[in-house]
Amino acid sequence: MVPHQPLVIESVAFQFRIFLFRRSGPNVAPVRTGSARGIDKMQQDPQTILVCDDDDAILESVSSILTNGGYRVVTAHDHKEFFSVLKSERPSAIILDVRMPERNGLWLAENLQVLGFSTPIIFLTACDSFVYKLYAPFVGAVAYLMKPVDPYVLLEKLNHSIKPKLATHY
Repeated sequence: MVPHQPLVIESVAFQFRIFLFRRSGPNVAPVRTGSARGIDKMQQDPQTILVCDDDDAILESVSSILTNGGYRVVTAHDHKEFFSVLKSERPSAIILDVRMPERNGLWLAENLQVLGFSTPIIFLTACDSFVYKLYAPFVGAVAYLMKPVDPYVLLEKLNHSIKPKLATHY
């Protein structure tokens, strides 16, 4: 006896559109634009990345890397500026330094969890602490990168953490 296969009412293309719709957030609204041949293309607004570091040179270099990578960048120098930016922005990802004056990056990440944020966090730091590396994933970190950072590695980790992943099975 041959087992019956379930009847698939929706096409794969329809399921893919639903998947993309569910994965898109408020900063990733698709916009339809027409081309010269009349073929519609889906374009997305650049995703916002919040970078918090007390060093202006690092903020400038990371901002340059991310802007060239196609992202919109918002910066903060300390925890006060960080939370004031979060009042007006909803970033797709956050890049934090571990050691900063007054409050460190781990404290910021812990408070984001308490507030209910599930935004991916990348720690970019000169602090090569084994304890911090072990603790970082528990506060939402998807990567712990050392300064000076390779631009390709930073963009790869960022792209991997915020781009929607296609399902391999149904």
